[in-house]
Amino acid sequence: MSTYAFPILTHAEAARSLSQLQISTVKPEDLARPTPDLVCSLYRDIVVHLDNSRAEWEHQVDFNALEGVENPESHWPAIQVLNLFSRVRWLVSSPTERIVPPFSMRDLIRPDPKRTAVFISALVNFCHFRMDKLELFRPIFDKMQSDAERQEETEAKIAELNKQLLDLEESKKMEEPVVQQLEAEVRELKHTIHTLNNQQMSLQASFKALKGKSVELDNKISQVEFTLSETAKEKSELQAKIVQSPEKLQRTFEEKKLHRDEVQNLEREAKHKFQEKNAVIKVYSKAVKKISKHLEQMQVLQEQVTRAKAIDKDFRALKAKISNEEMSDMTLEAKLSERKGKLEQLEELVKATQKERNLKLAEATRELDSVKVEVKAQLRELELRERRIEAMVAKTNVTESQIKSIQESAANAHQQLRARYEELVNEFYSYSNSIREILESEGL
Repeated sequence: MSTYAFPILTHAEAARSLSQLQISTVKPEDLARPTPDLVCSLYRDIVVHLDNSRAEWEHQVDFNALEGVENPESHWPAIQVLNLFSRVRWLVSSPTERIVPPFSMRDLIRPDPKRTAVFISALVNFCHFRMDKLELFRPIFDKMQSDAERQEETEAKIAELNKQLLDLEESKKMEEPVVQQLEAEVRELKHTIHTLNNQQMSLQASFKALKGKSVELDNKISQVEFTLSETAKEKSELQAKIVQSPEKLQRTFEEKKLHRDEVQNLEREAKHKFQEKNAVIKVYSKAVKKISKHLEQMQVLQEQVTRAKAIDKDFRALKAKISNEEMSDMTLEAKLSERKGKLEQLEELVKATQKERNLKLAEATRELDSVKVEVKAQLRELELRERRIEAMVAKTNVTESQIKSIQESAANAHQQLRARYEELVNEFYSYSNSIREILESEGL
């Protein structure tokens, strides 16, 4: 592991850096004279600043481990201190194990100003180092975020296109029987149209032939009418000439009779032809009616064919649209596979980072377990010491009571001795005064 060098900050620089990093607001005087509460609060704020996911790590207790502890609520402050100790020791010992001394529990309970300055400097400089590294990785994070957003948009678009494709396929499946029926009807209508066109052509040819015959009959009828008018004229002339020549008249009459017979024959023939013409015209009128009906049916069929062609055109347009959408789907799938590759690389990077974090977490857990064992041993030793101290305190209380009684008896004896002393002094003074008087009286 590479070492992590850093400058040792003064108390003022450390306080200013903590304020700039928005970790905590402290005074240089407080850092010069650190207290356990101050250093615990500072280390806790630094740990939370470095790892926001650990903001509530103090409140995550191993309840299975607390089952074997009596009165766990009384051990909660010690557990908080142990959690903080393990986190700070892991942060400090990893990059700075060759530069600073190891972090110990004494640095939390009875902090030393110099050691506290070293640890605060290491953590503050590591915060700056971490911020610089995060700024270098920020474009990658932004790109990942934008790629993730674009991926979500692409997936949403793909889902929408897939939904549209499913809808189109469903509508295609639903309309497929109708399309097949329309295609069958179109084929039948085309065959009917072809048959009707042939019938129409034959009827037109027959109509032209009948029209030619009717023209000939009209000419013959007009000729017969002209002949009748000439005959009537000749008849009137003959009636005028009847008296003049009977024989000639008889001969002319016979000729006229023959001519009349011929005219009557022609008239009957013309009448018969006229009746035939009327019958043909009736047939033609019926044929025209049928043809008009067929034309109406053909127009309806033509409209149906037009609608079928429009449906076919729409169907082809939909097929072209579906092919275009399939091409766009293939492009989107290619982009999606590329994004998935990038995502897999990022996931591998995240897995490697998580693996490294898990290794460090396992190491910290082992250290925490060793610390827990050590703390439990210290707690047992402290309990023994407490029992010893309680026994010593009880013994001291007994001794103090004895001392108090001795002091009281000594005070009484002292008072008695003082009274006796004063009495002896008074007797001495009286005795000395009497001796002085005796000596003075004897002249000594």
